[in-house]
Amino acid sequence: MEKLFIQSFMDDNTETFLEVGKGEDFTSVPSEFNVCSNGTCVITITNKNLLKLFKNWGVTKEGIQEALQNQFGDTSLLFFIKN
Repeated sequence: MEKLFIQSFMDDNTETFLEVGKGEDFTSVPSEFNVCSNGTCVITITNKNLLKLFKNWGVTKEGIQEALQNQFGDTSLLFFIKN
C-alpha cells in the first residue's frame, strides 16, 4: 500500500502548488509561497482549495502543516488559509 504524500511543489514557471496523493494519483492546488527576510517560509492556499484536499484525501490542516514542516526541515514554516 502506497503512503499518502503531502508536499509543496514549484513548476518550471515558478508557480507553486500544494499536492496530496498516492503515487500517480494526486490532487494539486495552487498556492502562494514566500520566504520572509528571517528565512521563514510562508505557504498560503485558499479555503476552497483546502476543502478539495480534505474531500479528496481526508487530510487535516494539522496533517498538512506537519508534512510541510517535515519537507522543509529546520526552516520555520507558516501555513495559512485565505478566503
